[in-house]
Formats: sequence, structure tokens, C-alpha cells
Amino acid sequence: MLDVGTDHALLPIALVLRGKINRAIASDIRDGPVGIAEKNISRHGLSDMITVVKADGLAGMEKFKPTDIVIAGMGGEMISKILGAKAAEWSKREGTRFILQPMTRQHLLRRFLAENGFLTEHNSLAEDTDGRIYEIIVCRYTAESYFISDAEAIGGSMGRDSPDDLFSRHIALRIRQLRRRAEGILKTSGDDSRRAELSAIEKVVGELEEMKPRINE
Repeated sequence: MLDVGTDHALLPIALVLRGKINRAIASDIRDGPVGIAEKNISRHGLSDMITVVKADGLAGMEKFKPTDIVIAGMGGEMISKILGAKAAEWSKREGTRFILQPMTRQHLLRRFLAENGFLTEHNSLAEDTDGRIYEIIVCRYTAESYFISDAEAIGGSMGRDSPDDLFSRHIALRIRQLRRRAEGILKTSGDDSRRAELSAIEKVVGELEEMKPRINE
């Protein structure tokens, strides 16, 4: 496994200790996290199983031939930029699985994946102890682009492997966010040119509302 932007290497350490993976590469673009990652790995006695590398995105990582690439804890735009860079071309090969966890602008990442031939296999959700919901996207590169609606980009598709109640709360949260955005436009703008934006928001809200009754089917 390659963990891009590993920070303190907590993810590869946990996966190795639990026997989920045999080897890992922990990469980060900053000297500070690289140094801390090396210390954490050494403290757990895993220096022979986890290699730490200072790198920008996927640049130079082809020599490790990872089967799984994790890019987590970044914005959706940054993840899209990493996957779309020339340095990432090597990763678009059969047998490579991408596990992505965007913290923001998840809809932009989903659109990028669809337009650039990354087939989403799973839309997963996870919840921390504070009740925050995180989105995880598992995909593979097929080179075939496909269409997703605005509602699918924002809410994720029905093809997910998360509990129904968690998915329901996730959809409800996205609806509330869109409605607040619409209210903000109405309060601050008297410009008729923004009617199209309001109409688009209302359309997506309607599509997300239609998802809710189908969740438990």
C-alpha cells in the first residue's frame, strides 16, 4: 500500500500491526511529517515493513509497484490534482486500486473521477466519535468516462456499502447545506442572474430527497 500524504504514518502502521497488509510506503511532501513518520515506524519496530519517502503526490512512486494507493485527509480538488498530474500516469494500470478520502469538495472529486475514467466501485461512509461523517471512495482506472448527476456527485451513488442510517444522515446533511446556500443567495443577492443557480440547487435537493425513500429498499 502507498499512503500519499501520510503525515505521521498512523494508517500504514495500524494496517501492518493488524495484519491487513504486508508492506507499505508512507510518503509526504513535507520534511516535518516525514521525520515524525520515521520515528513512529521505528518505535513500533516496523522499519523493515514500512518505507518512508519524501515525495510530491505520486511522483517517483512507480518503483514500489503498489497495488493499493490511499490518498486521504485532503480536499477533493487536491486529490484530483494528484491523480490528474503527469507524474501519476504510471498508476493507471490494471490491478491498482485507489482509496480516496476527500475532506472537502467531494462532489468535484467524483466529477473528476467520472470524466477521467476512474470507475467508482464503492462509496463508503465512516463516523468518528464526534459524529462527523467521512466519505471514502474506492475506484479503479478503466479509461472510460461516464456520466453522474449533480445529486450523485454531491450525495454519492446508491451503490454504497455503508449502513442505511448513516447514509440517510449523510443525505440529510447535504440537503441542509444546499438549502442554507440557497437561503444565503436569496438574502444577499437581488441579482436575477442568480436565479439559474437557485434553480440548479432546488433540482439537486429534489433529487437527493428522492434518494431517501430508496435507501432501505
